[in-house]
Amino acid sequence: MRILNFAWGSHLDLAQFAKVLGSEPHSWQLAKLNDYGLTAATLKVYPADEGAELAADGGAPRLAEELGSSVYGVLYQID
Repeated sequence: MRILNFAWGSHLDLAQFAKVLGSEPHSWQLAKLNDYGLTAATLKVYPADEGAELAADGGAPRLAEELGSSVYGVLYQID
């Protein structure tokens, strides 16, 4: 089965993406994701698990539907 992954941001760096994946993708090509844009989630701070003071969720860029916008990235074949 062929598995494709649209990557953007720090995952455009092949070494960074391979580190997350655990191996290098089989192939890649430039890609454009239409009707999506970049956004940032609101930072939420909440009590963390035992042994940590605080944990945070959000604050990192994310993709969100946005008609008429486009996000450029890479399409990796990871199967």
